[in-house]
Amino acid sequence: MVNGWDKYKAQGSLPLCASAFSASPREIPKSPIPYNKQMIAQAHSATLLGIEALPIVIEVDLRNFSGGEGELNFIMVGLADKAVEESRVRVKQAISNSDLGYLGKKIICNLAPGDIRKEGPFLDLPIAVAILAANEQIPYNELENTLILGELGLDGQLRPIDGAVSVVLMAAEKGYKRIILPKANAEEAAIIPEIDVYGVESLVQAVHLLNGAEMEPTRYIDTPESRLPD
Repeated sequence: MVNGWDKYKAQGSLPLCASAFSASPREIPKSPIPYNKQMIAQAHSATLLGIEALPIVIEVDLRNFSGGEGELNFIMVGLADKAVEESRVRVKQAISNSDLGYLGKKIICNLAPGDIRKEGPFLDLPIAVAILAANEQIPYNELENTLILGELGLDGQLRPIDGAVSVVLMAAEKGYKRIILPKANAEEAAIIPEIDVYGVESLVQAVHLLNGAEMEPTRYIDTPESRLPD
């Protein structure tokens, strides 16, 4: 007995609903739109809500930019306050003045999640790191399980931040394995033995660390002054 499908095959034609597909069910028509293999770089950081630290993900996508120098080549979204918005200037100049070769591309930076207001300047370093990763100057996998924070000067040097202890406690709760932050904050942040805390002095030093340079993590020293209150 010949079924309906074999009847169409014997006649050399296929019904309209099947004619758009290959005769072999394993063959899928190729899309005329080229697949974009470019990945979006992601760096992990935090923002403070009072004394509580909340996890933040910085996403950076680089696109060709045909215009000249100006604010429009660096777009930032994600409910940022004034200090975070101003990081565009600090980050651009820090990358350039650190001889890391500021790229002539359009930068699209998203601070996620979008419903949490991001405050303070210590997103400078993770934004810069995400940009350099998107530009293939830092391996993507080095940003996994790593929390980064720090305020940048225009020369690429890092300034101390507030809230380092709150951030490291949140990082431990969320399962991060490494924290990179200003060297001035490293000792106070090294209160969780399971997390490697690396204190860096500059953007360049952070880039070297993320590219495999050897550096000893800061170790917690138990003194009466360093103990957290019960």
